[in-house]
Amino acid sequence: MLLMIQPDLSNQIISVSEFNSLIKDILTNLGTFQIKGEITELRITPNKGLYLTLSDGKANLRVGGYAPNIKGVDLVEKDMDVIVRGTADLYVPYGSFTFSAVSIEPVGEGSLSIAYQKLKEKLESEGLFAKEHKQELPQFITKIALLTGKDSAAYSDFVKILDEHNSGVEVYYYPVLVQGDKSPKEIQKALSALQDTDVDLVVLTRGGGSLEDLKSFNDEELARAIFASSKLVIAGVGHEKDESIADFVADIRASTPSQAAYYILDQNQRFLDSLAERLDIIIDYLSTKISEKENKLESLQNELNLHINQLLTNYSEKVDSLERVLASFNTENILKRGFAIINKNGNQIKSVKSLNKKDKIKAIMADGSIDSEILNITPNTNGSDKKRKD
Repeated sequence: MLLMIQPDLSNQIISVSEFNSLIKDILTNLGTFQIKGEITELRITPNKGLYLTLSDGKANLRVGGYAPNIKGVDLVEKDMDVIVRGTADLYVPYGSFTFSAVSIEPVGEGSLSIAYQKLKEKLESEGLFAKEHKQELPQFITKIALLTGKDSAAYSDFVKILDEHNSGVEVYYYPVLVQGDKSPKEIQKALSALQDTDVDLVVLTRGGGSLEDLKSFNDEELARAIFASSKLVIAGVGHEKDESIADFVADIRASTPSQAAYYILDQNQRFLDSLAERLDIIIDYLSTKISEKENKLESLQNELNLHINQLLTNYSEKVDSLERVLASFNTENILKRGFAIINKNGNQIKSVKSLNKKDKIKAIMADGSIDSEILNITPNTNGSDKKRKD
């Protein structure tokens, strides 16, 4: 410890206020101390002034300060063993010595247990544990940030579970102190740095231990940082029997680091199962629609076939009718009915006007032909035709 070298004032006469101010400067420059003792007196005035007596059984120390600025002051009580961090001070007008507190921290299982319960009740009354403030897990988790101790069993247990199940989840590891005075601040700093990243959530975990071991996770400032996090926080602190303030404030509490990993695996599996279920529904829907379309197509095909058959029948009847008409004009059929074709010199004769007496003609009949000579020609007398006289 270094003290400031003060000028030799032994031969000078100074005032009381000058002396007190000098002592105050000396005390102030001694720096910060951490003093352990038992609280034998504790009072906070209506103006929020702290009056506390700290004792080790051999000596007492007056501790003071403005209560709202003293970390942990609301978690301690009389007869509790604590460590008070602060600076030596002197109130110049009265020359009264006091120790100006910056923080008060319980020590020992008994004191830590009381402080833990006080903080739990305080934060619970403020709604920091309320279910309505908890974030829900993302549908499918691909990237996570893991905050835990370097080379810790918690890290190994967590990563092992994900690897064994081929999760495909990317783990961004942030080694942090999980025990000691610097631990809460370091965890808060890492948590703050993760707010603007694209990780899906943050896993904060460590193995089990005593209240002293876990006191970093019972820190009020850390609890409020977890509560304010825009990233969902899974806390897996200690073993199943351990309960930390961080567990209660986190969006999801896991009883162990391994269970924290299983929460992620189960969430992803639920998402995949839901996709498979939705796919089955879509397949069933499409199968039903395809079956309906096939039935409709078959019905249309049947209707088309009926229509085509009807058209073919109609056309067949028309063809038959036309065939009968054509057959009626067939020369052979005409000849079979007793008619004959008259040729003269190889040319067909269609009118008696083309013939003269003694012309040689051939009469072609169904079963043969007759060669003959014109003896007489008698034209029809209908219309304007006249008898031809020879």
